[in-house]
This record gives sequence, structure tokens and C-alpha cells, in this order.
Amino acid sequence: MPLLEGKGVTKYFGGLAALKDVDFEIEEGEIVGLIGPNGSGKTTLLNCISGVLVPTSGRIYFLGQDITGLKPHKICKLGIGRTFQIPRPFMNMTVLENAMVCTDGDRERALEAVRHVNLEEKINVLAKTLTFHERRRLEIARALAVNPKIILLDEVAAGLNPKEIVEFTGLIRKIRDELGITILWVEHVMKAIMTTAERIIVLNKGTKITEGTPKEVAENPEVIEAYLGEEYKID
Repeated sequence: MPLLEGKGVTKYFGGLAALKDVDFEIEEGEIVGLIGPNGSGKTTLLNCISGVLVPTSGRIYFLGQDITGLKPHKICKLGIGRTFQIPRPFMNMTVLENAMVCTDGDRERALEAVRHVNLEEKINVLAKTLTFHERRRLEIARALAVNPKIILLDEVAAGLNPKEIVEFTGLIRKIRDELGITILWVEHVMKAIMTTAERIIVLNKGTKITEGTPKEVAENPEVIEAYLGEEYKID
């Protein structure tokens, strides 16, 4: 049984189909990338999984349980954490207080989450004083603090410099390898996701066009035409 599964997931906004009949399976322990052009439905799919949006049709299952249409806080409590494209910390709260919001006040669990993202030296610092890179880390700490089985990452490498991207890919591997947390990761920074994910799902215009290893996806003519371009090469 897959950890997370979608069957025929479809989402309309008015007459526009943001997702059209998307099937996917995420196995426990995987790092799976989700890529595609802007407007292809990637964040919409994360929003449907996490309960921010309700699919127009289709079903989503977590550990075999139908979670379609559940409220976000209920989905979170089941074990699905997530981050957002733009970090959203409580700016006038400390790093530790931000993490504690996600633990119902459990200080030790919040501390552990902060340590995992290497922000322990900033636990008493207000979030508004953090660098963009550090806010990205805090966003992941908040997702870890809910004690998830899977984390949905939404463009966590966006806006980072090359050194920070390397650090982030190492952190993502560490979360999976040391904590046993599955990762579903939307990303536009191809160097980051193609060197970290074991499997890639590609969306275009709301439809899944292929999935496979990074090498298979990078060599797929449809993916090259729709997204990567001829100049992209994977080592």
C-alpha cells in the first residue's frame, strides 16, 4: 500500500482545469520530485493533498485512508506536513515559539525540530530578524514539528544561492535518511531536485505527462519540449 496515493485528481477553477485526472503513488521512504512549467498544477496538487483545496473530482488516500476534502488541521494531525513557496513565520515570535505553534506547546519536540535544521543557536531570535535562507529552514522546522510521516515541500530552493542550495539538498536527504520522513518536493531549481530525488513526476497544463528516474525524465522528448529545453543535460 502506498503511503500517499491520488486517483484521478481533478481541480477546476471556474472553467479552467488546473489538474486533470492526475494519478500518483508515493511510497514510504521516497524522495519524489514534482516538476513542470509555471501553471502546470504543481502547487494546486499540494494544496489538494494538504486540504487547502478540495478536488473537484478524484480521491486522495493517506495510509489507505480517504482524506479527500478533510480540513488542513486534520490532515496535518494524520502526519502530512508542508512548507509554502513564501516562508510564513510569525515575525514577532522567536524561532522556538514558531516551532512550538506546530507542537501544541511541546517545547522539547519544537527544540528537536529546530536542531534538525541547524537553527538551535537562533532559538530566542525573532523570526523577523532571520535571513531568507534561515526563514526557509524555519519553515522546514515547523513542518518537522508536527511529527509528520511525509512532508510536502514547495520550492524550498527558490531564491537561494548555490552554496545554500547544496546545504538544503543535504538537509532534505538527512530528513529522509535519519528521520525516515518521506518527501514530495515541488521545485524549479533543476540542479537541486535532479540530484536529490529518486523519482520525478512531471505535470504540464494540469496533466501528468510522465514519471521516472531523473535521467529518464531529463531524456524524455515531451518533457524537453514542455519544460526543460534541449540545453538541459543531467550528469
